[in-house]
Amino acid sequence: MYSTTNIQVAGVDEADVVKTDGRYLYLASGCNVVILRAYPPEELEILSTIRLNSTVAGLYIHGDRLAILSSLPLIYPVAAPVYGDVEAKSIPSIWLGKTQLEVYDISNRRCPRLLSRVSLEGEYLSSRMVEGYLYLVVNEPAILVNESYVRLPRITLNGGVLEIKAEEIYYHNETEVAEAFVTVISIDLLNPEAEPQHITFLLNSASELYASSGNLYIAVPESLRPSNFWLGDWTSIHRVRFNRGFLTYEAAGRIPGRILNQFSMDEYDGYLRVATTSWMRDPARGGRVIQVNNLYVLDLDLRVVGSLEGLAPNEEIHSARFMGDRCYLVTYRRVDPLFALDLSDPEGPRMLGKLEIPGYSDYLHPYGEDLLIGVGKEVIVEGDSSYERGVKVAIFNVSDPAKPVETAKIELGGWSSDTPVRWEHKAFLLIEDRGLLVIPVVLNDWRNPAKGYWQGAVVLKLSLQSIEAVGWITHMDGGRPPDPRWEVRRAIYIGGYLYTISRGLVKANSLIDLREVAAVEMP
Repeated sequence: MYSTTNIQVAGVDEADVVKTDGRYLYLASGCNVVILRAYPPEELEILSTIRLNSTVAGLYIHGDRLAILSSLPLIYPVAAPVYGDVEAKSIPSIWLGKTQLEVYDISNRRCPRLLSRVSLEGEYLSSRMVEGYLYLVVNEPAILVNESYVRLPRITLNGGVLEIKAEEIYYHNETEVAEAFVTVISIDLLNPEAEPQHITFLLNSASELYASSGNLYIAVPESLRPSNFWLGDWTSIHRVRFNRGFLTYEAAGRIPGRILNQFSMDEYDGYLRVATTSWMRDPARGGRVIQVNNLYVLDLDLRVVGSLEGLAPNEEIHSARFMGDRCYLVTYRRVDPLFALDLSDPEGPRMLGKLEIPGYSDYLHPYGEDLLIGVGKEVIVEGDSSYERGVKVAIFNVSDPAKPVETAKIELGGWSSDTPVRWEHKAFLLIEDRGLLVIPVVLNDWRNPAKGYWQGAVVLKLSLQSIEAVGWITHMDGGRPPDPRWEVRRAIYIGGYLYTISRGLVKANSLIDLREVAAVEMP
């Protein structure tokens, strides 16, 4: 038994800086990828290091294939935006960025062999892998060259250039501003030398990617003219169907507001459900502008078939989690309302219940069928003021969605403590059969400097009624000073051992008593 990346959808893998196959570890550290023998921990050792000329953004493992996504800067000398009234000659060179995908044969872990290199100009947005096919999304600014033509995207495969023709690019007449090309490519990791499938859109820059087992949903923020009700923030969504590497663009739609992250979207029973935060004019308050939160249900043609609007006025969504025909939303302004929504009728979503408590959760994770784990910040409310404090981990019982209950919580650290789980769900490790949760934390308290600074992984024992810290593992011991190199980023388990990973160190501890078993420094 071993852990895999904490993903949103079963069977849809996500890139991460750490991967394991149960025997080996694959770690991204700056411009290096390190392969280690990890199990058994007594044999922990570095087998090989792949050195790149770019910063590693994420990894995938599929059998004896290792896929490395990386980003590097790229300056284009004479460029101007397609939009606006600024003359091209007044625009300096712009930074495009470059996204690169390398696929290695790692059947010999001591000697990885490069099979293929694909690169696109533009910023890496996100990616997914399903059944050995990798789907990659890149944003590239649409730039005007010499005031005569728009520079079109291109894909470089093993030195050869694949030009994307203008007639191959999708563009919607209803799009008010087109600032970027959004390109989707697919790579077969078992045949990476083959020409990639690809689709390109002329849109705004995409902000989020959600993937089900058969569809990619690309979210694009838009600013439209205000209406009598909604102000100008909208999100367009584009659905690309995929099947064993083949890509088909099938639908586009638009909804009011902005989405927070990938967990704000979910496909279920032939419908896409989306949570947004938006600004609107409140007719009950004389047209006063307020911030509200909404839930939309769209069919696969991305037409809205049901909605629930106006939740939690003057608050904003901090986290969302869809579980079957329910949705759980956390909004925040001064307290932490947890909303339970019923989506069993796609045309009539409704609120079942809510819980209001101090603090908020930035990440929600299912724990069994009737529990949710929330990770965020504790908040102290004093009169009309509120203050964020330490890291809050809570358990919510949602067996009766009309009456959600917080059954347990723990606060870690003081006023300036934090955890990357709040913005990076892949840093969350739940070992459900042992009732353990492992998260990286920074413990600090600017109001009490005497407590000092501590960074590492905390091991929490979970039960319905309590959360207890049972272990603390740091890489800033043995004379290592506070430094980003030794900050624990991830934790995984293989068999009965917990592995914590920083850029500079891998440490193995027993899951029984958390004693250190082995450690090795990275190059």
